[in-house]
Amino acid sequence: MLWWPPGATEPRTPAANELDLDPRRETVVYKMHGSIGRSGAEWDNYVITEDDYADFLSQMAGGSGGAIPAIFQAWFRPRNFLFLGYGLSDWNLRVILNNLSRHLKTSGRASDQVSWAIQKNPSLFERKLWSKRDVEIYDLDLDAFVAELQG
Repeated sequence: MLWWPPGATEPRTPAANELDLDPRRETVVYKMHGSIGRSGAEWDNYVITEDDYADFLSQMAGGSGGAIPAIFQAWFRPRNFLFLGYGLSDWNLRVILNNLSRHLKTSGRASDQVSWAIQKNPSLFERKLWSKRDVEIYDLDLDAFVAELQG
């Protein structure tokens, strides 16, 4: 995991359970794939093998949610989510959503609490998977979504 604190010139690499931030005072964006290169491609260049990917997915599925830092768990229950550009054919996202669903079911989350997904050309299969997770899906390109927000 890379954590890029506000104002830092380089990211830190804490363990997920050692993340030092306060979601009450800071806006948190959880970016699952890659990094956000601020000054070049140094943090965006990497190669993984199929075995690396399988190991990563097994870590995500493990223990207390794996890839979701524990510090976020208490903040998930009362909040809605906005998923940008991810399809449910992405196994990383499906593993995270399954872990998240398990946590939210045991934490007393309101059953009528809805989240949203922005995804271009979702298949019928993906629409059904999103709906099963109480996520309203909008068939939009991310650029079009941002343009509507700015509108």
